[in-house]
Amino acid sequence: MENEELPQYMRIAGSVAGRIAEGQFAEGEKLSGRSKLSSEYQVSPETIRKALRLLADIKVVDVKPQSGAVVL
Repeated sequence: MENEELPQYMRIAGSVAGRIAEGQFAEGEKLSGRSKLSSEYQVSPETIRKALRLLADIKVVDVKPQSGAVVL
């Protein structure tokens, strides 16, 4: 499946996971808030929420209500 065929939230999750793998975000580091990430990726905060939920489901980040996402 081509990357363009994936839903936008999945492409963003892949991008964030890649940035973590490259060392742009360290283990234990808090990711930018949904508003900042939504501006960066030019999508709605809901799309960022879905991307972060996907990353949480595969144990890449831990999403804490009212606190944000932390790299695992």
